Amino acid sequence: MPRQTSYQKYGGWLPTSHEIHRSFVEKHLKVANKAVLHGGPTPHITAVEEFKNAIKTDATMKDLFDQIFLQVSAINTIPNFETLLSMLDTILQSGPPFHVARDSEGKVTGEPIGVPIYLIFDLLSNTAAAYDLFRLPCFNAAMKKLLDSWGSFLSDPERDSNAVLNTGPEGWFGQTGVKTMEEKIHPLKFNDTYAVPDPNADNRGFKTWDAFFTRQLKEGARPVDFPDKKSLIHSACESTVYRVARNVKAHDQFWLKSRKYSLYDMLDRDEENAAYFAGGTVYQAYLHAPDYHRWHTPIDGTIENPTSPSTPPAL
Repeated sequence: MPRQTSYQKYGGWLPTSHEIHRSFVEKHLKVANKAVLHGGPTPHITAVEEFKNAIKTDATMKDLFDQIFLQVSAINTIPNFETLLSMLDTILQSGPPFHVARDSEGKVTGEPIGVPIYLIFDLLSNTAAAYDLFRLPCFNAAMKKLLDSWGSFLSDPERDSNAVLNTGPEGWFGQTGVKTMEEKIHPLKFNDTYAVPDPNADNRGFKTWDAFFTRQLKEGARPVDFPDKKSLIHSACESTVYRVARNVKAHDQFWLKSRKYSLYDMLDRDEENAAYFAGGTVYQAYLHAPDYHRWHTPIDGTIENPTSPSTPPAL
């Protein structure tokens, strides 16, 4: 009997409303079931087919996926790997939606779904088998390829990733969507804060989802206090403060999301850099899905050695 699992709020990247979570998964499950139940092999888009082949041709990954569906909580409604693939077919051909549903009292509620894949993997990943799977380099390589294909879709002006940018009930510029995006920037409005290509267009003139997501600020919308004080750290985006830790150790038990920091691990196990910053301060913040994601450097300086984690999906 699998253990009961509860939904968790990961900095706004999973819906706070259980009903939004359930409704979104149910919507995509219905579409996937039609594809699975039609009989015969299910055709997949190229990226999903490649992901499927990567999993099924690797005995370890295939076994771990089989175990995931045996171990997952009874709350889960995604019955098998093939259904998961069909759900990915739909999700990877659409921009992140603003999903609207009715709660248990019949009231209309809406929330952004920043990364839809999070929702369908949420309960599945909360298993012992998934813990092992997500740490495999081969699985992370397969996931990265899958996510890269979605990233290409979201930034391609020839595709329709901006279809979710509309003024309908489930559009980002609908009444609920705009209200959500303007909560942090009150009393300013969206068009007062960001460089909007066409304020009168249904999609505000954004040619792709990526252009909307990484939108630029209007000149003067975010004045910098004390720009000449080089000791100050400014906000890089519309990020919310998660934690400030002082006198951080070079070596410590490393759990970045649960607050213990090890500079050695954070700096890619570079002893020299870890020693240099030991005793310093770590400022950690997170971005919510409706926030703009155009990064600005918080201090003066030069990035010399950019490094990407080897297992980004696992993070």
